[in-house]
Amino acid sequence: MTAEILNSAVQHGVIAMLIQLALWPLFGLWSAGAIAVALFLGREIAQHEYKGDGPKAESWDYGLLQHWNLDSCLDVALPLLCCMCLASTVWALRRYRARHDPVRALRINETRTFTAKSRCTAKSERRKKRVPQKPVSQQCAP
Repeated sequence: MTAEILNSAVQHGVIAMLIQLALWPLFGLWSAGAIAVALFLGREIAQHEYKGDGPKAESWDYGLLQHWNLDSCLDVALPLLCCMCLASTVWALRRYRARHDPVRALRINETRTFTAKSRCTAKSERRKKRVPQKPVSQQCAP
């Protein structure tokens, strides 16, 4: 693997993360990453079609199946890896902050307590309203 191939793949990864960050407010973090990776995948497929006789001269799946090498694989795999790492890191940080933020934890505990109390109250009210059922033999008797 040459430095040029690695440099190209790293540039693609950085650009994919920038695209992901730019699209994050519009589509969400994971979807923005998928869009960024799809852009690079489409670019590589188009380049492979042009390595043949061009997109109009070849079958529709020519770019998917032909001319893949280490450079083109890394140009798609590294943006995928970078976008997944960015999205996973943001998800983990959000989860960590939610668990270790005392104000948020207090709000969550209050909600759980309130919900648990309302469930218990609802159960006891349902028990009070229950009317004992007659046995089946007595219900059918005239």
